[in-house]
Amino acid sequence: MNQYARWGAASIALAAVISVGAAVGLAQDKEAAVDARRAAMKQEGPDLKAILDYAGDKGVDQATAIAKAQELLALSDKLAGLWPAGTSSKDMPGKTNAKPEIWEQMDKFRALYANQKSGEQKLLAAVRKGDKAAVQATVNEIGEGSCSACHGTYREKV
Repeated sequence: MNQYARWGAASIALAAVISVGAAVGLAQDKEAAVDARRAAMKQEGPDLKAILDYAGDKGVDQATAIAKAQELLALSDKLAGLWPAGTSSKDMPGKTNAKPEIWEQMDKFRALYANQKSGEQKLLAAVRKGDKAAVQATVNEIGEGSCSACHGTYREKV
């Protein structure tokens, strides 16, 4: 085998190793995105509960409710970026319940996050004012207009 053939064979082998490594890395990135979005969504429930407990005078103070509302805003920003292509229930059966329609209707899907963030900003303002009736009403709006709207359209039934 001449020198050029050896270099060519070595280059092909190196490219194959790099490609396999990249594919493994990409798969791990997708799994990490799914895990991160699940964890973030699981945190939203306790945050909303604490805020409702504040509004219902159930032992949560205003400072804690403000911190939870701020956390919701941060989670919303994080969640909006955790939907890479290839992470639907069709792509990753048993790992996620995200319907493929998310990626087919990404503009509509992103609009739900914009709506959620707007609601969470309104919620933070109501908590800061101490307007407990507005806090309760805004949590209901977020639940119906964002959580239920998204899960009803873009989440597989579990």
